[in-house]
Amino acid sequence: MPATLARTVEFHHRKLLRAPALQFNQMVAIVEIPVERPTGFLDQLGTEIVDIYVGSSKHQIRVHKALLASKVPYFKAMFEGGFMEFEQNSCTLPEEDPIIFGLFIEYLYGGGRLGPIDIEKSTTTNGPVVDRIKLYGYAEKICFVEMADYIMTNLVSTFHHYLRTPSKEGIRLAYSVTKPGSPIRKYMSQSLWYIMKYVDESSWSPDVVCEILRGVDDLLLDVVVAGRGRKSNNYFMGEKRNTDPRLYSKCEWHAHPRGAACALQGEIL
Repeated sequence: MPATLARTVEFHHRKLLRAPALQFNQMVAIVEIPVERPTGFLDQLGTEIVDIYVGSSKHQIRVHKALLASKVPYFKAMFEGGFMEFEQNSCTLPEEDPIIFGLFIEYLYGGGRLGPIDIEKSTTTNGPVVDRIKLYGYAEKICFVEMADYIMTNLVSTFHHYLRTPSKEGIRLAYSVTKPGSPIRKYMSQSLWYIMKYVDESSWSPDVVCEILRGVDDLLLDVVVAGRGRKSNNYFMGEKRNTDPRLYSKCEWHAHPRGAACALQGEIL
């Protein structure tokens, strides 16, 4: 080592030896960095509970307030808008069916999904398919588009998978629980048009079709519109396949704006 460099190293070494000892907290700057705690599903629910009394029997259902308010604008306005329900943390829904409202709660807690439809338990007048149609009516009533679109994808997927069409009771029910222009009405009227043209008359005779249409003017009008508007423009697809509503894009039966991004286009049983 050159003499000059050696003297420089020795000078700095002696200088360090003469320096007072530093404490650890003098040598290291301690900075507290806030760490965000992961937010899980239970954290999002919060701890505040609301009591909802459903139906004429006032069946009590207890639900997390934050879940209702964050998912459904209807309930957000009810429980955060300064109304009586806000003060009491409760509300009464005498016109609603406890079973259908229970399905609505199951959908919320299930992350926007329901259990599969058990087609074997579905009859023309009750069971999972009928309950889904009623639930659609409730979704439309409270303007819950996301749930309405899910139900349509679920119903259409089930009809397609099991090679079923809506029952005459199901078609009339859909018209009784919804308003003109509803997507489920559009699906049911298109289904009836398809049935009239291609399904065996042994189960769907002209008398049966007339019975469905009797007294439901909106359905009659929608079937006429469906018949005029669904003309085959694909030679290879064929007219029968082209008019089968089970094979259309699911968004054809959704309430969201046309062209909007949609995560419900696949099959959901």
